[in-house]
Amino acid sequence: MKKQILATAVISAALLGFSANQAQAATISVSSHGTSYLRKGNTYKLHLKEAGRVRITTKAKYKLGNSIDWNCIPYKTSRKNTKEFYLRAGNYKLTTSSKSAKSFKTSFTKLTKIRKQIDDYPIYKKDWPIHNPAKIKLGQEVKGFTDLFKSYRNGGVHYYQFTLTKPQKVTLTMSGMPLYTGKASSNVSDTNVSLDPQMRYTFDPSNFKVKGEAYNQKHVWYLDEGTYRMSVSVRGRFDFKLAGEDTDQLPCQGKITAAKSTKDGLQVDYDQAEGAENYSLYLYNNPFKNKLSDQTSPIYRNWLIQNNDLSQTIKTNYLVNGVTYQLAVRGEKEVAGSGKVYGPVSEPYSFTYYAPLGKNHQVPAMPNLKVSYYDDHGSDEPYIDLDWQKQVDIDSYEVAFRVKGQKEWTTFFSKQQGGEQIDNSEDKDNICYFTKGKTYEVKVRALRSNLKSPWSAVKTATVTVTPAGKMVTVIMI
Repeated sequence: MKKQILATAVISAALLGFSANQAQAATISVSSHGTSYLRKGNTYKLHLKEAGRVRITTKAKYKLGNSIDWNCIPYKTSRKNTKEFYLRAGNYKLTTSSKSAKSFKTSFTKLTKIRKQIDDYPIYKKDWPIHNPAKIKLGQEVKGFTDLFKSYRNGGVHYYQFTLTKPQKVTLTMSGMPLYTGKASSNVSDTNVSLDPQMRYTFDPSNFKVKGEAYNQKHVWYLDEGTYRMSVSVRGRFDFKLAGEDTDQLPCQGKITAAKSTKDGLQVDYDQAEGAENYSLYLYNNPFKNKLSDQTSPIYRNWLIQNNDLSQTIKTNYLVNGVTYQLAVRGEKEVAGSGKVYGPVSEPYSFTYYAPLGKNHQVPAMPNLKVSYYDDHGSDEPYIDLDWQKQVDIDSYEVAFRVKGQKEWTTFFSKQQGGEQIDNSEDKDNICYFTKGKTYEVKVRALRSNLKSPWSAVKTATVTVTPAGKMVTVIMI
């Protein structure tokens, strides 16, 4: 009986001990301003109503994580046992590995109060930074942060712009401190920098990317003179500096020597550019003179197997009959540690492409133009819809339009065989910027190679409602 009582007592004590240990593990809410104690096994919840800086002072070893268990990255401070965290609004949890209880103190400062201290070119809620990048210079030290305000639709990337007056070796020294260290497959905790040349014939400089934190990491570009827009994405704080020095690493400028239409497309010949290992070919056409999209990327790249391969043929699927293109070529090469290096673009070479004439040598018949409006109940951008009957052996159609009262016509060519559309533009200086009361005159003709039909009868369309994401009414005449 004594043994049974003793065994029962031991089991009861064990169960009581287990329950006591369980009771010690608790989830406790803590204030963003206050003092408390950290105990191993407990989870301390911290809720931030808005983005800001959290300072934690404690001798304990601890981790601060977000709601999906990503560790928040701390900043060291000059204060003893104090670290800073720059955090988005949301829920966070604090745990400790220290064996004994340690006091800790928290303090919080709204990001809106310190924004100008940690960002030289702050982005505000209604800003559109990609269209208004901050102007910087070589040698300037820049600091900033991105994607801390959840409600800032355009706050995820910082944009900067700099101009070179001569070819330069540009060295980026970059430090990036993301908010979290997350899963290896996520790019939320990466540091990313890219360049976008702000020129008509653009190209793709190599990107700079570091997984997680970056401390004084360097990246080199060899760049021709011109203006460049630089984007920085970190989701956290960063600082960088661009340094420039003269360079002779760029290939020399090339030159287009000839162009001709063939059954396969448009053959383009060019001279050899000193230092070039391959060539990018450009095909530029901007019929509406749209300033918001006045760029073209390389359409073809030709890697030289032998040094006499100085011709490329642009396939017919890239071409529209009747269009006058501005052709250009740019030499390229690889440089160790920097990737692809681009030389100056050639002077534009103007050429009007006409497909070779087939068996049918007759002048096309005049199209019968109809104007209509596609009623989508305001869910899409408004446009004037054009319709004509398809003809046989037609290579393209030329559409001409103008605002009523103007003398000059704006024209563009289309491969579409049954109709086209004139879209609303976001550029206020563009002829296609629709506003209430504008009346457009439209006409069309057919092309068979360089044989052109008579123009159709002129039709008009009047925009009666200024587009603002709502329905636009067009009156057909």
